[in-house]
This record gives sequence, structure tokens and C-alpha cells, in this order.
Amino acid sequence: MTARTITTSATAQRKETPDLATVEVTAVGEGDSVAAARTTARDRTTTVRESVTAVSADQIRIVDLQIEDTDEMFDPATDAAYQATERLHIDCVPETAEEVAVEVADAGGTIRNVQFYLHEEVHRQLQNEALTAAMERSREKAEQIAVTEGLDVAGVQGVTTKDVSTGMESIVDEALASGCDTDLHPEPIMVSESVEATYELTDD
Repeated sequence: MTARTITTSATAQRKETPDLATVEVTAVGEGDSVAAARTTARDRTTTVRESVTAVSADQIRIVDLQIEDTDEMFDPATDAAYQATERLHIDCVPETAEEVAVEVADAGGTIRNVQFYLHEEVHRQLQNEALTAAMERSREKAEQIAVTEGLDVAGVQGVTTKDVSTGMESIVDEALASGCDTDLHPEPIMVSESVEATYELTDD
């Protein structure tokens, strides 16, 4: 006799205020040679580094360097032959992200993105809590359906899960580049887990 089963799905969410932030910054240099453009970009990066006092020096990282021939660029912002762009990541806590953004803009840097996220252990804990809640809700739904048929829910035959959250929030806005009236207050980060579970049914 084929076992009688029921499959239900459920989603649960947990949220927490972000405890980490990364400010993505670019420093651009132009010149009539690759070396000149690179030197100008490096000098502007140094200015940004020296101007940001809200974090320690080891929290500022150069993560990318790009040098382009402006003849090959679409609508370049310079008449120089070459443009060099250094991309920096500045790690901080959310409470200082606004101060970092202002200091960067005042130093001539451009803010491309501010990303807020959670420590890995905090994110993992929220995932576990959401997964537990989703499983509980899935079983509740199965039991509600089974009781209408005079049946009981026994063991779980199989479960599939799906993580439907990123665990981070990104703020991208042209206003960030100005350094004026910057207001960075991230919303709580939502962590969501979905499950689909198949349960065996038995007679009362």
C-alpha cells in the first residue's frame, strides 16, 4: 500500500539592525599618459585616506584599479588621453558611515555605494531561527489539513529549503556623492527562509 503523504510549504522571517557597513569610493585621475593618470589617481586616493579620520587606516582598502583610454570610453568626463580609477572599500560600523561619506566627499572622492550587512555569526543565527519557525509553520499547516480528514501527521519524509534573503542592504544614490545632507540610516536587514516538507499521514 502506498504511503499517504501531505506536502506543505512555509516561509519565516527574522530581522536585525545591521552591525557592519562598507563605503565604496572611487578616486579618479586623468593624464596624457598612463603613468600620469595613475599618479593623479594615486594622489587623490592618498588625499582621501588622509582625510578620513572616522576609521583607522587599516580599514581602508584599495580593491581595484582601472586605467582607460578615453578615446574608447563613452562620453568621457575629461579631455585627457587617459583616465585612471582606484576603487576603495572603507569598512566601518553603520553609525560612522555618514561621517565617512562626508569626509570622502570633502576630500574629492566619489561615493559609489554604501552597503550595510550583518556579522556572519549574527546572520547565521537569524537563518537558523527563521528555518526553525518555517518548519514549525509547515507542520502546523500539515496538521490542520490532516485533522479535517481524520488523519494524523507522522514523521517527515523529505524537506527542501530555500534561502530567499541576501542579508545585506545597499544604498546607492546620487546624493551620496555630494557629501551634503547625507542621511544614512539603514533599515533592519530581513533574513527569510522557505521550506517545503512532505509528511507521512497515519490514521487517528
